[in-house]
Amino acid sequence: MDATTPPERPPRPDEDLIRFHNGDTLDNIPIVQVQARRRWKDIAVAAAVLMVLGGCVTAIVTRSGSKMPGAAPTASVSEKPSAVGSLPASPSSTQPVQAAAPASPSCITVHFKAATGPVSCQPVSAICADGAPYFIPQIDELCGGFPTLQTVHLLSMPQVGGDPGANYCIAFTGSGSDTGRDGVLLMNTPHYQCSADILPDSQGRKFFSSVPSCQLDPGTRMVYPAVLDFRTVAPGTAPEFVCLMGNDGA
Repeated sequence: MDATTPPERPPRPDEDLIRFHNGDTLDNIPIVQVQARRRWKDIAVAAAVLMVLGGCVTAIVTRSGSKMPGAAPTASVSEKPSAVGSLPASPSSTQPVQAAAPASPSCITVHFKAATGPVSCQPVSAICADGAPYFIPQIDELCGGFPTLQTVHLLSMPQVGGDPGANYCIAFTGSGSDTGRDGVLLMNTPHYQCSADILPDSQGRKFFSSVPSCQLDPGTRMVYPAVLDFRTVAPGTAPEFVCLMGNDGA
């Protein structure tokens, strides 16, 4: 070794690593460099192509399925299924399900006593009751014709003196039977004590041996014919017929 040549220092391990990364192959050994960035780019492009192809296949299958004969239409999200269609059919049911008939109204709009009277809503049974003060133009169609003959079983009666100017009325007791209602015959009694007034005819007569032609109030059941049964208060007395008008206040 030349005295002027400085001795060579053995290389450090870190220097060999730096040389390796700088392309020095250390003894000229070839290095295979992997292009990592290019490989990731190729993978991303391939994945995008696969996604596009998958979307196209799905669209084609969906479109062809909707055009197939007999295919069920797809329900819209905004459409609500009917209550009947959403229920599963019972395997033991052989009869078709029938919809229930609509319920009739619980009341009907009527006027009090006249077409210009106060308005209220009443059930048919109240409108068609004998003496009812409710007015409706179609009352005959609603109630089934003219009022039927009402029977009043008298429980008491005054001494009738034959005064043609006397006023008579009936006070119903609230009892009765299948054949009629129980009541009391009153004479010259305050109006508020009467359930129904006995109306005179055009000649002033109030009691008749046959059913009179009562002047019915059109559109109401306030006036109706009745027969008075005297068997309890005056046995053997022949029944008499009257025209009653229900007393339902002013």
